[in-house]
Amino acid sequence: MEPQTPTERMIQEYVPGKQVTLAHLIANPGKDLFKKLGLPDAVSAIGILTITPSEASIIACDIATKSGAVEIGFLDRFTGAGGVDRRCLRRGVRAQAGHPHPR
Repeated sequence: MEPQTPTERMIQEYVPGKQVTLAHLIANPGKDLFKKLGLPDAVSAIGILTITPSEASIIACDIATKSGAVEIGFLDRFTGAGGVDRRCLRRGVRAQAGHPHPR
């Protein structure tokens, strides 16, 4: 029997439920970034969230827009961007974590 070479494996599992994979706020982004995203350069920050399930991203968007002066640049199952202040971003993350009220 010939010796086998070790094989590297990566196992990924999707676990249904609320998950925030990425929550990032870009404060004062450069004009090039706005141009590449197709957004007006009149906002002071861009918020990026990756959330599962995809319906939860719509809920986070709703919470953010009702919590402050937020404009949604685009929203879909894979990417999201908009003018988001830190307080609104924190509320959206808390809501997805099951803690909708500030502590």
